[in-house]
Amino acid sequence: MAAPPPHVLLFPLPLVGHVSPTLKLAKVLSLRGLLVIFLTTEHVHRRLCGDDGLNGRPGFFFRSILDGLPADHPRSAGRFFEVLFSLQAQLGENYRDLLASLHEPRPVTYAIEDMFLPFVAEVGEELGIPVIAFGTSGPCGFWTDFCIPELIESGEIPFPGALSKVRHRRPGG
Repeated sequence: MAAPPPHVLLFPLPLVGHVSPTLKLAKVLSLRGLLVIFLTTEHVHRRLCGDDGLNGRPGFFFRSILDGLPADHPRSAGRFFEVLFSLQAQLGENYRDLLASLHEPRPVTYAIEDMFLPFVAEVGEELGIPVIAFGTSGPCGFWTDFCIPELIESGEIPFPGALSKVRHRRPGG
């Protein structure tokens, strides 16, 4: 008797640059036979409902949560911290309850969560669910993140002399 396929929860930061790659990963996992729950906010869920490639797919489920922002909030990358902090405040203990309740058709066995949601990963780990942090940036962003510690250590960041040039510049000159 074959073991049942893993039941994976994917939870991106609710901004398009994070939702899109996470959704692509969710589709691939679903096509490979894994049971997938794609957790997102009500706002993002409404925008995704028209995606015919998702509706009715066996083993692919959407769940949504409130993000705590007013309906007229733009939810754009320029307001990244507002989205992040509101989501963090909204989730609180609610995420723990939600994650523990996602047991249909069986309990979540793995979680793939956005690297910008560390508070979400902590809850998964507390519940004994293995968590993978998913970074949605491209290769240039990844390489930058990888190199920054070495650049700081070598004194290249902050840029040598850059602040002194800015401080001594006179208005209009």
